Amino acid sequence: MKFIDLNDIVPAVAAGTRSRALATGAEANEYDEITATIPSLREWPEAFIAAGARHRARGREAERSGDTAAAVEALFAAAALFHLATCVPHPGRRGHREAAEAMKEGLRISEPTATYISGASFVGVLRRAPNLASAPLVIIVPGLDSSKEEFRYVADALALQGLATLSIDGPGQGELAESLPLRADYTPVVSEALDAIDDLRNADWSPSRIGIAALSLGGFFGTTALAQEPRLKAGLIVSGPHSFDWEQLPLPVTDTLELRLGSVTAARQFADAIDLTDMESSITQPVLIVTGGADIIPGVAPAAILTDRIPSATHLFVEDGDHLLANASSSWIPQATQWLAFRLNPEADATGARNDQ
Repeated sequence: MKFIDLNDIVPAVAAGTRSRALATGAEANEYDEITATIPSLREWPEAFIAAGARHRARGREAERSGDTAAAVEALFAAAALFHLATCVPHPGRRGHREAAEAMKEGLRISEPTATYISGASFVGVLRRAPNLASAPLVIIVPGLDSSKEEFRYVADALALQGLATLSIDGPGQGELAESLPLRADYTPVVSEALDAIDDLRNADWSPSRIGIAALSLGGFFGTTALAQEPRLKAGLIVSGPHSFDWEQLPLPVTDTLELRLGSVTAARQFADAIDLTDMESSITQPVLIVTGGADIIPGVAPAAILTDRIPSATHLFVEDGDHLLANASSSWIPQATQWLAFRLNPEADATGARNDQ
């Protein structure tokens, strides 16, 4: 039986997804009201898409009336709700395009300098402070059922530290979830994004150093990229895996892998490829690994193992943190983003501000 066909599972999924939903940008009362109306996971996507569509309509109306603040708020809320429609392994696979479009509309109003770039294996949004021509850049990598839209809050936190960000969707993620299958060898995706950044360099903008912030399964992608891509100078890995054990992975994970890869066989092969053991000796950059004590997913060995195997790795452990530590954002985001800012910009002081500004 597929996960979405399990009986009486909606309350557990709603509770397990709640902190992640709120971090993504959903409002608590609205999230609770939406999930309370869903009779089964088969109806989960449509409920969130309908809610997202209401916010999108309000946002567009607010923009037409000249209330840009209300427009941005509504469009970002729409993007969050559309994204939440994609967080169960549903064969309909709706919500990805809508989330990306709503976020793009919101950024067009709130941040006109945001630039969308793409290549054969990625789509990304580049956000850079117009007055910081040489600020460091962080590539943000999402995970199995996440997307660049989900981690706007991470990009916002990095921006507060004076960092530019490139949030990407790779194969099987976000905008590319339906057009390209997931791939375990993700470094070429990061390299393609870095090449695109190199092509954008000019007299007005040229990032001084580049790091990576990678979350959930993206943590594996980001760690392998650190091992193989010398242009990356530091890494932040949040709730990332060291390895997978297919036989122990929970049903939502195996169903999502099957959906994003097209078959059980391909999903098993992908899971077998998630193993950092051969990569450890190649990582020389400073790495901050963030994990939560309440993040216990069967079949997943946490990336915290790397702390004992890589001299340059530091472990930030939050005892009550769940997956992505979405329930404990204040316990890790300020510290982690400051850590990354300082590693990429050693002339900055402890607050992330440059000493010469």
